[in-house]
Amino acid sequence: MGNRGQVVIEDVGVHLYTHQESHKLEELVSQALKRGQDRWEQPDYMARIVLDDLKQSDTGTKGYGISSTNYHHTYRTLRLDFHNLQVRMESIYDDEEDYVMGMKEFVDKFSSESI
Repeated sequence: MGNRGQVVIEDVGVHLYTHQESHKLEELVSQALKRGQDRWEQPDYMARIVLDDLKQSDTGTKGYGISSTNYHHTYRTLRLDFHNLQVRMESIYDDEEDYVMGMKEFVDKFSSESI
């Protein structure tokens, strides 16, 4: 069944899907946000940067997707709002609480190095 998750770039309506990596969304997205910090005011660029970090070096044809609509049956969703510089996490798991935090706070909390 996989470990499905998605990252939504709210400002441009881009939905990035991962079939196996929802358990690593915070780590991977925080790395992308840190790496692309100089592009936070350009959400279209950030969509590509986040997808690169989600995929890492995977060049296969399965496991990732890009859409303009919501993916159904995902376990975890990170919503990135670059206009307000916020990250919102939504989970279907009972033992995880949804949250909203600032982007800098998110990077400082989940990235190996703070900004």
